[in-house]
Amino acid sequence: MNFFVAGLALLGFLADPPVDAQTVADIFRSYSSEYKDVQFLYEGTISPVDKNVPPVSFQGSYTYRSDGATLIDLFYLGGGRPTTRLLSSLLRNQQEDLEASPDYLPPLRDREPRISASGSGALDRPDTPERFFLASFFRGHVNVEEYGLEPQGWEEIDGHRCLVVRSYLGRRPQPNAPARPRSYHKLWLDLERDGHPLRIDRFDGDKIAIQTFVTLERLARPLGRLTWFPSEARTSDYGMLFDRGVVIRKTEPDYFETCKILGYTLKFDQGLSDTYFSTKKQALVASDETLAKLKREMEAYKPPAKIVEPSDPESRNRRLNDALTRADAQSARLEASSAARAGGHWSVVFLPWALLLAAMLSVGFLLHRSWSRR
Repeated sequence: MNFFVAGLALLGFLADPPVDAQTVADIFRSYSSEYKDVQFLYEGTISPVDKNVPPVSFQGSYTYRSDGATLIDLFYLGGGRPTTRLLSSLLRNQQEDLEASPDYLPPLRDREPRISASGSGALDRPDTPERFFLASFFRGHVNVEEYGLEPQGWEEIDGHRCLVVRSYLGRRPQPNAPARPRSYHKLWLDLERDGHPLRIDRFDGDKIAIQTFVTLERLARPLGRLTWFPSEARTSDYGMLFDRGVVIRKTEPDYFETCKILGYTLKFDQGLSDTYFSTKKQALVASDETLAKLKREMEAYKPPAKIVEPSDPESRNRRLNDALTRADAQSARLEASSAARAGGHWSVVFLPWALLLAAMLSVGFLLHRSWSRR
């Protein structure tokens, strides 16, 4: 956990600490700072509200590298087996999309990906975990001025105190651009649990377009470490109507989506090269039969019991104090520290130490009060 996240979470035990826009940017940077790359399998279902339209099931593999490189290998299922396969990748602002479905012509070896210029957020769509695993989004939206980062107070989600943040989806319009409402995300960030969002609302202007609620899970990592990671998301997607050329956002969802990250498939820090993010290479390496075999293995697998940690104040303080110790060891290699060395915003230089001191005093006070009652 990053200095900022751990410190703000500890201060939140006593009161809701003030947060400025630069600190929001630092929280965004810290989201995936503990690993160089991550890979996992996921599965889900898209269920239209219209009962005459059947639900659609999908499974896929998701890979993300800390420089923003992303690969999605997606299968749609029909009759219990993969029927459609789509690969998408993002590498250095270039996007590849490859239709790799089996039994299509021309043969897979003769197909070539469609290539286009793109950037962070381009793969945020139904059937991908980018609706709720926001490493790519956060990395691409750390510029305070361009994306209008704004803390909007603290609210509670499912018993967890969350920092509410607004971030516009696109960059600030040019001065001569036509005036139009800007789309934005409103995020409820659980700073006690590594800054993961518990709720994500996307707005088109003042109308809600997508709403997602996220479940987190405490997972074991190599060397006995534990980490919080999103495990499931429930999304409501609001459709649009067109009336005389005017787009009107519906007030009721068109469809619901559930998406699960299979925690036991998580892999970290594999040292993935650029060639790994080639859609053509991945299409030729794995076939639909490979995924069918993997599906059978997943259905037969029995996940271990979830890790449930004590929730009393003393245990929570102990966990957060441990997180601060880890943050101290890793802080030198985070992007936020490079800004501090360059003489950036005052909060980058002074806020971490102020938060650390306040956190230590808070823990000491709570422990002293606990001992004095014995």
